[in-house]
Amino acid sequence: MSNNKKYYFMKIKDDFLDRDDIKWLMSEPDGPQYVCLYLALCIRSLRHEGKLIQQVGNDEIPYDVHGLSRLTGMPPSVVESGMHRLIRAQLVEILPPTEAMMTGAFYISHYESMVGSETDSAIRMRKMRQNRQAATRMQKMRSRKKEALPPGNAVKNT
Repeated sequence: MSNNKKYYFMKIKDDFLDRDDIKWLMSEPDGPQYVCLYLALCIRSLRHEGKLIQQVGNDEIPYDVHGLSRLTGMPPSVVESGMHRLIRAQLVEILPPTEAMMTGAFYISHYESMVGSETDSAIRMRKMRQNRQAATRMQKMRSRKKEALPPGNAVKNT
């Protein structure tokens, strides 16, 4: 059985800090902590497709303020006020309750556009292609170098 790990990554555009919603958060008291909270929540939601949930057996249990505090390492007061502001800025949504979840879970808005993933084998294949391309470039450079030598100045292999 393959032990192929999956790696996730977040894509943050270079104008992230210039966005109106992020500027608004930063201008609030404890604003930098709210932005840090948002990024921590984004990272923590990667394995659950944007949802902030705890998997307990077959059940998905949404986090409360204290659970999010433990998850992010931030004080409960910052998490509570921060979540209100993140919801107001439409960076976080509350999903409607389902049969599996009596209360709604938090969901990172725009999750799909922020996240990518790849497996160990995909990383290995990408590196192999890069190495093959590098070897091809080196061969082309060597052949050009040989072609550029004037006749009679052949390079001897020693």
